Amino acid sequence: MSKPNGASCLMSVEGAMVEAAEVTDLQRVCVIFDGDDPQAVQSAREQWKALTAAGCAAQYWSEASGRWSKQAESGG
Repeated sequence: MSKPNGASCLMSVEGAMVEAAEVTDLQRVCVIFDGDDPQAVQSAREQWKALTAAGCAAQYWSEASGRWSKQAESGG
């Protein structure tokens, strides 16, 4: 992946798909989605499955309780 601005983090919003190569080439990738939107949740779940199946480490964080807390982790 070309990083012309020297980026180390990718923020994915509005259902933008993230490829495993992008994850491994960066220090951090954040997939941000609306947990109240069933379609956005489904898309995020599909990304989680694809990325972890490709060997990428992943964490799922939620603020549903009013505070951010880690809900799941995959070692990759």
